[in-house]
Amino acid sequence: MRSVHAVLLAAALAGLAGAVTYYVDAAALPGGDGSVGNPFNLVQDGIDASGNGDEVVVLPGTYVENVSFSGSGITADFTLRSTDPEDPGVVAGTVIDGDGTGPVVAFIGVETSTVLVTGLTITNGYYNLGAGVMGKNGSASLSYCVITGNTSHSSLVSRGGGVHGLYGPITHCVITHNTVSTDGAGAVTAGGGGLSYCDGSISNCLIDRNTASTTGVGAHAVGGGLYECNGTISNCTIAGNRALSTGGGTEQGGGLDHCAGTIINCIIYFNNPDQLAFSSLPTYSCIEGGGGGGTGNITADPLFVTGPRGDYYLSHIAAGQASDSPCIDAGSGTAASHGLDTFTTRTDEVTDSLIVDMGYHYTSPRYVYTLSLGWNLIGYGGPGCSPVHLSGVVFSDGVEARTWEHAAGAGWIQDPAFYYQTGVGYLQLGIPAPPRDSDQIEPRLGYWLLVNQAGLTMLLSR
Repeated sequence: MRSVHAVLLAAALAGLAGAVTYYVDAAALPGGDGSVGNPFNLVQDGIDASGNGDEVVVLPGTYVENVSFSGSGITADFTLRSTDPEDPGVVAGTVIDGDGTGPVVAFIGVETSTVLVTGLTITNGYYNLGAGVMGKNGSASLSYCVITGNTSHSSLVSRGGGVHGLYGPITHCVITHNTVSTDGAGAVTAGGGGLSYCDGSISNCLIDRNTASTTGVGAHAVGGGLYECNGTISNCTIAGNRALSTGGGTEQGGGLDHCAGTIINCIIYFNNPDQLAFSSLPTYSCIEGGGGGGTGNITADPLFVTGPRGDYYLSHIAAGQASDSPCIDAGSGTAASHGLDTFTTRTDEVTDSLIVDMGYHYTSPRYVYTLSLGWNLIGYGGPGCSPVHLSGVVFSDGVEARTWEHAAGAGWIQDPAFYYQTGVGYLQLGIPAPPRDSDQIEPRLGYWLLVNQAGLTMLLSR
């Protein structure tokens, strides 16, 4: 998380450069100017008004439209986002609905990776080459998006029910229940129910329950999840996808087909008719039926469990399940090195630490605060703030995460405080014993924490 100073500096520099933030509200009347008080009521109006360096903030609501970057002149340093891309509730409530009449979001292919679409639900697109997002072989970026319920179809070649032809990075996205299909016969192909021809990195994405299907005699259904995606695919869960040909043609690569890049730290399971075909050999991944060897690969059931935000958390004894998933601490590298130490695979939403878990990590509902050496005021907040129980606080040094008790035991922190509430009242000017899980930090009562370890962050439950 950037510091407040960094955010203010970035905002100041943007202002000097003439950057503009436009606002869009589905409840607004037509004819707005995009200001906070008079927002646009269509996302397209925000894009049309923007140029490089600008930002469009989309308020929660459903926007029935097909958004295109054609004619905008936008090529770099532009963001289209919801009000809080990292909040799954905001993402679920900020919807662009393509009305089944074309791609929901259409790039024109000149965009660099600094053009970012983040924190939106993209649904109900219909097109033969990228029904949810049509990349046009440009390098725009996607993050924290839910791409669902889109259909790519034609009688000849269909590609990318969710995303097609995007060469920029795709991170922290859920790509689910999309379809690519064709009803033509012979040498026609439906490829990439979830994604096709996306050659940028695909990291920490959930790609599940997408379908590539054909009905014509001899037609080919390939890559239910991904097809011809040749960038690095890391920490993705690719599950429940299928490639289905009812006309007697080829059906292969239920999970992945013809994906030639590095595949690492992934879970590839429960796809049909197979997990991957004509693709790179993954490493440090969990693959149903095995993948022909591969360093660090395992084949055991990943033991998915349903949690607060979906069906692909990993079973953890520490989170209350009966068994530990074999995917825990089984990836390559640390959670911090992959930027996943503030994300979780656990139903109790404790963040990943030390060796990274395989597969997709859900957003953890925590605020992240950067701590300085010495005294830090952490017990403050505005009216109406709720107290924070210490059992929900985690400290991280970028390599491992520790509970309050373990951080104190390791000497990272000390516990002297002013106005600290316990189960029996308030204590002042220091705590005679380590705090208990039932204790809590009270907003506005001035809890001061002494930090002895450089580079610490503190994670508080939202």
